[in-house]
Amino acid sequence: MPNWITTNISVTGEVSLGKKLSARCYETYGGQKSEGVSLSNFVDLASPVQDSRHTTFPSWYWRNIRLLGTKWDSTASGVVLSQTDVYTYSLNLIFETANTHPFESVIGMAEQFFLIDNNLIMNIEFSDEQPDQNFGAYRISTSKDNPNLFCSEGFHVGFISYADSDDVGPLRGQIKHLESSTVCCSWPKIFQREKRFLAGNA
Repeated sequence: MPNWITTNISVTGEVSLGKKLSARCYETYGGQKSEGVSLSNFVDLASPVQDSRHTTFPSWYWRNIRLLGTKWDSTASGVVLSQTDVYTYSLNLIFETANTHPFESVIGMAEQFFLIDNNLIMNIEFSDEQPDQNFGAYRISTSKDNPNLFCSEGFHVGFISYADSDDVGPLRGQIKHLESSTVCCSWPKIFQREKRFLAGNA
């Protein structure tokens, strides 16, 4: 059985565009109506994929890993559009995926959303079902100098080894508490393998 990763995506922007973004969630990548909000709605699954190095796995597996960022497609378990004040809205989506955070799908979502509103901000948090491993958070926005360029700041922790064995409280999502523990595997700006998507991470 895989470990399940919960990803919470929160999008904020001008209130007049909230319904347009919500409507986009219920369309496939090809523009057809979709009953649910799936990761594949934001990714072109017909894109060519090189998987010659991975002949021990079926092609569907590596296609999904490369295009969706996870083994299986996932339908959002929660989609909520709310108006936070007179000027802004908040769109929240929750996905559960097998083993990995679906970064490629989130980038596809950002590309689609920023076509509607290039001033919005996406906040993403994800966590493994196992305590204190594979969790993180980041924010995606567009560069003011270049609306087609993504900027992102965040962190990802692969695993935490407690400095004090008696301290077993969860650290998931609590950045301020990380100083009291030994971080075995962490990156200050999301994943190293995602550098190609993010500005200023060279």
